[in-house]
Amino acid sequence: MMGRNLILFLLVLQEPRLQLSSVCWLLFTVWSSVEVIRYPFYLLQLLNIKINILTWLRYTVWIPLYPLGILVEGAIVFKSISYFTETGFFSVSLPNSVNFAFYFPYFLMFHLLLMALGGSNNLKHMYYQRKKQLGGSTRTVKHKSS
Repeated sequence: MMGRNLILFLLVLQEPRLQLSSVCWLLFTVWSSVEVIRYPFYLLQLLNIKINILTWLRYTVWIPLYPLGILVEGAIVFKSISYFTETGFFSVSLPNSVNFAFYFPYFLMFHLLLMALGGSNNLKHMYYQRKKQLGGSTRTVKHKSS
């Protein structure tokens, strides 16, 4: 959730050029597509109601949407680096009264690295959750040689 907040509040809402880009539309489409399934699933879980197709969708729809979301979020961050380099927004340069410097585009570059690492961990977690919820073995099958 922290990553979404950063992208929405620090990048998209602060830079009008990002708001007008097609990648922003795709980002909100992917985010919404995931949530349209996830929140009803959790609501019904709280009510102890299980709908098999909704459970299957919850643990399957992520397969195309999560990697696409990671790529689109990465594209937004990558695109915003040049915008925030140009505007200097959120950057603090020396000299100043607290003797502190912060260059927001460097933070965004570091965030891209964290997105790659965190995204791969999230995909692994969802894979194991899918196996746990929908069944299936994590064991490898050995074939008899002839």
